[in-house]
Amino acid sequence: MGSSNMYEICCGDFRMVFTWINDINAYGYSLWVRDGEEWKQISDAGNPLVRGKSFDLFPQRIETDANGGKIHVSGVKRNVCTGSGACDYAWSGSITADKETGWLHIGIELSLDDDISLQMTDGIEPEIVVNMGKLPPYERGDHVWFKTSITGPTKWNDDAYGNDFPAVYYYDPYGKYQIMMFFNMTAMSWMSRSNIARFLSYRCSHRRVYGNPDRMEIGLTAHGFSGKVFPKGWQRFEYCIQAHPAHNQITEQDAVSVLVDECLKLLPAREEWHPNAAGWRSSHMDAQMSCWMRNHPGQISTA
Repeated sequence: MGSSNMYEICCGDFRMVFTWINDINAYGYSLWVRDGEEWKQISDAGNPLVRGKSFDLFPQRIETDANGGKIHVSGVKRNVCTGSGACDYAWSGSITADKETGWLHIGIELSLDDDISLQMTDGIEPEIVVNMGKLPPYERGDHVWFKTSITGPTKWNDDAYGNDFPAVYYYDPYGKYQIMMFFNMTAMSWMSRSNIARFLSYRCSHRRVYGNPDRMEIGLTAHGFSGKVFPKGWQRFEYCIQAHPAHNQITEQDAVSVLVDECLKLLPAREEWHPNAAGWRSSHMDAQMSCWMRNHPGQISTA
């Protein structure tokens, strides 16, 4: 469905709705789930596709495909700070509903003539987070016990996080929904120590933000940075979102299974072997095997 002031893309019992925001002359999105015959909004209505002072990618133009399974978004970010002064840059992307897997796929592309000098004001940038709206009633003291969340990467000692699963699961016991996000770190090759190191300072998590107003956010959150340079050239943001109504409490063990099973659907069904890949019988491998056998007689059988 689309109109001049509202566009939406549906994926089963989940949808993303873009509405026009007069204050910024662009579209912000909200997330909705269908609970029986009723659609219920589960997030704030003013979300950008990428957050941060140098980004805040709110679409200014939206086009829909004839079949309704994809929408195209684009815009221009004004007065961005670079090494040679302020500039504007254009961006574009698409949001695709994969109805077989239940995921919405979001891909955003930038083509930059110069490095962006990241501001790191009003938060660290860039981030991919969804403002889920007002905080649950913490004054009752029970939210911590009833929520279920799976975050990453795993902290495996006192100082470092692991290089593992880039996804987050969250079940809200008050809103009665579950939401999952997956982040394609391979496609987002701009991450580095020049800005925000991939699994060093980024978390796939939820967080409470105390401000005006207080709110809860879910997504790819930054907890530090080592530089302030977003590199020039062709860059990409790529992630997926899925949400459903959920009336029953879920354990962390079951939530892990749900998250992993759903993310496995994002993998290609078949991956072709690279035509130039070395095989076990290549001359290089044969030479290594011969060398090992000469130095370790009787330890390897070639049968």
